[in-house]
Amino acid sequence: MDGMRLVWIGLGGVLLGVALPLLMVLRIIQPSLWLGLLCFAASTGGLMLGIMGSAMAARNYRDRMR
Repeated sequence: MDGMRLVWIGLGGVLLGVALPLLMVLRIIQPSLWLGLLCFAASTGGLMLGIMGSAMAARNYRDRMR
């Protein structure tokens, strides 16, 4: 999997980790412990995937420039 794809997947995870708590605060969806933990996991996992993906993309870019 290339780095930019991981960055986009990570961005989706982070956005999901932001959107779901907002919907819980607005009482559009019912807040629960498991949904809160899912939001935390999506946000943290998305951040890690984004960092790994940007490192992979930078390495691929550097290798192409040589």
